Amino acid sequence: MLTQENAFKMGFHTLYGKVMEDETLPKKAIRRKNPLVGLTIHPGEIEDYAVLVNYSDQPQAAQFEVDSTCYHSVTALYGNAEQLEPFGAAVFKLTK
Repeated sequence: MLTQENAFKMGFHTLYGKVMEDETLPKKAIRRKNPLVGLTIHPGEIEDYAVLVNYSDQPQAAQFEVDSTCYHSVTALYGNAEQLEPFGAAVFKLTK
């Protein structure tokens, strides 16, 4: 994928989503929906923090799915909760 021009347009990034459809594999509590946006989780005892980073030079939707059995609320702490600026970020508090 690193050497393939337009790899995201070709859908290579969807491989992991297809693999995770298998019910025998564990599900993630939070998933990003945009391949141009990175997601990291920073765990804590009472709450976790999610950081979304836009790796592109264009605004990107800050889209992610949260498993409601793991987190009962999501609060935006920093950045635009709807749209990430080019090379920008947003931080969310995930309350368990």
